[in-house]
Amino acid sequence: MNDRIMHVRNASASVVISGFALDHANRIILLDIAPMHPKKIGAIWAEMVSGSPRSMQLEDADGDIHNVLGKGSAYTRIPMDVPEIYLPDASRAKARFLRLLYPAATRISRKGNNEETTFYVFEWPDMTPGRALAAMLERDTPYPVLLDWGDALLQRGKELGFIQPLITAGTSPAGYEVHPPADGWPEFISLAVQEGTVRVE
Repeated sequence: MNDRIMHVRNASASVVISGFALDHANRIILLDIAPMHPKKIGAIWAEMVSGSPRSMQLEDADGDIHNVLGKGSAYTRIPMDVPEIYLPDASRAKARFLRLLYPAATRISRKGNNEETTFYVFEWPDMTPGRALAAMLERDTPYPVLLDWGDALLQRGKELGFIQPLITAGTSPAGYEVHPPADGWPEFISLAVQEGTVRVE
C-alpha cells in the first residue's frame, strides 16, 4: 500500500486530502480534505467555487501531479469521520474530515430551456452506482424508472459511451459521469425495455 500523502494546492495554500474524484476534464467532483486550518481549507474552497480558469495541482498517492479545476459553483460540505489512512496524527484528530461534493452528484438539474444536464453517480453504502442512477432518474425526472433497472441501465450506458468512469482514489467511492443519451432518456429507457435489458414485471 502506498503511504504517500495526497495534497491539493493553489498559489496560496496546500491541503492534505484522503480521496478525490475527477471527471474527464480533470474537474473536481468530490474531494475529501483532512482536518486543517480553516484558512487553508477556505483558500482551496474559494478556488473551487470561483469559476477561475486557473488550475490547482493535485498530487496523488503515486506522486503523479494532476492539474485540476473546480466546477465553479457551490459544493455540498459534508463532515466525515476521520478514515483509517496514512495521515500524521489522523487517529488523534478531533476535527472531522470535510467532504466537498458537487451538487450534480446528488440531484439532476436542468438548464433554462429544460435541457437535461450531465450528472454524476457514486457507489454509496448499500447502494451501487446503478441504483443511484435509477434513484436519481426516478426522483428528478418525469421518466418512470425502477430501482432494479439501475445496474443494467448503467452497464448499457457504459457500452454506448455516454456513461464514463470518474478518476477516483483514496476514500472516494467509485463513480461515473452521466451525459444525457443522444436520443434522450425516454428513448433509451424504452429501447432497454424492448431489448430486454430491463424487464417490466
